[in-house]
Amino acid sequence: MILADHDYTEYDQKVQATLDQYWPGTTELTNIKRGDDPVYTAMFNGQNVIVKSTGYTADKESANEHQATYVNYIGENLSVANYISPNVEHSDDMSLIVTMSRFAPGVCPTCVYDAPSLYWSDEDIVKTLGTYLAQFRKDSQ
Repeated sequence: MILADHDYTEYDQKVQATLDQYWPGTTELTNIKRGDDPVYTAMFNGQNVIVKSTGYTADKESANEHQATYVNYIGENLSVANYISPNVEHSDDMSLIVTMSRFAPGVCPTCVYDAPSLYWSDEDIVKTLGTYLAQFRKDSQ
């Protein structure tokens, strides 16, 4: 759903309207990535947050809800960019999915999307993540 430049104003307004409905008091919505899945920074409850949006389908909404559950579970024990309740919502016209999450501490908000790839290289991090993933799987059965 890549839009021409003139279409982003309406798209951004729809994102803001969804934020106003589900995350009241969200201000300073600023785009940091365009394309099929725009990404924004914003202020919510005095915190700099990340807002993501994408076109709506029931499958995408379900996948985003599962991802939010997973990330927030990991966030119980690790420092992650956990989702802010209500986690995943859609616009009134069911055309957009909008999510809000915190920035992981120590991560430059606008630098994340300039990285060509993100990966774990530290053996301890990989082992720790593996342990939490195994526990998540066990708990979800």
